[in-house]
Amino acid sequence: MNFEEKKRVVEAALFASERPISLSKIAKLINSDENEALFVLQSLKKELEDKSLDLVETKLGYEIRIKPQYREYIKHIATNADISPGMARTLGLIILNEPVKQSDLVKIQGNKVYDYVKKLEERGLIKTKQQGRTKIIYLTKELEAYFGMKKEALKSKIKEEL
Repeated sequence: MNFEEKKRVVEAALFASERPISLSKIAKLINSDENEALFVLQSLKKELEDKSLDLVETKLGYEIRIKPQYREYIKHIATNADISPGMARTLGLIILNEPVKQSDLVKIQGNKVYDYVKKLEERGLIKTKQQGRTKIIYLTKELEAYFGMKKEALKSKIKEEL
């Protein structure tokens, strides 16, 4: 497989994946080492500069996202499919009440909150800090990048829709 084919394979994998893909998995996918995989990713990122898509590195790996300036145009046809409705509700509560105790979210949504918080933290959208027997949950800059707007704007938008 030549370099251009490797780039197309990586692009297709990132496009099709619901979750970020780690550098090691990308390297394995194109039968190369991590240095070459990183070079392929850098080349693909440069190629996307003039497009509506962006290649982003997160805590979990790499993913292709719609650039923030184009999200407003397509929001009615493209939802955040990688976030389940339950996770979205939890995230909405966190946005509205940050900082919030995990135990308070459990009182509202039940025990599934533990899993939702874990997944949201893995995605880098929130961070937690242990406080006694519970955790205090905070939003991250990654959340703002994910939604393409500041947390204050997200909070206002959620309040509008309530």
